[in-house]
Amino acid sequence: MKNLKKLIFIFSVTLLFISCNDDESVLQIENSQILGTWNLTELTEDGTTTTSSQGFDISATFSAYGKNINAEVTFTENPNEFASSGSYISVLTTEILGQQTVQEVPINNFIGSGDWEINGNIMTSTANGEESTAEILELNESILKLKIIEEIETSFQGTVIKTKVTVNYTLTK
Repeated sequence: MKNLKKLIFIFSVTLLFISCNDDESVLQIENSQILGTWNLTELTEDGTTTTSSQGFDISATFSAYGKNINAEVTFTENPNEFASSGSYISVLTTEILGQQTVQEVPINNFIGSGDWEINGNIMTSTANGEESTAEILELNESILKLKIIEEIETSFQGTVIKTKVTVNYTLTK
């Protein structure tokens, strides 16, 4: 009986180590998989903003989704460049101090143009001198899902604004 318990324990520990392998969760992307023109079909944003001034903090939450989407991005190779065109309306909901507002914001230049590279499942792009990274959540011959998390801090005349936003893009061919 003692040996059976020991055997079950060893089997359980071995199974635990085998099942905890996290290598399978990371997509390995080849540049050729991203090439071509992708149409933006869905986008969502969620985030928080904290404004600090003269010892007071005011926090807000926001979320947005795209509507009337007519935008695309084309990825080319040698050199690795992207160019986008089109527009959409961002329906932005903001809650601050218990008050909620909804506004529609026209976005006329989807993501601009620049350079790109892929390492594992991370796409790094540079546009207008600014670098951005996106996690590729899903990629096959007809769908590309990207997730971008950004933290931005700006200050002006003693007021500091900290924003954290998560943006999800769904593109299709």
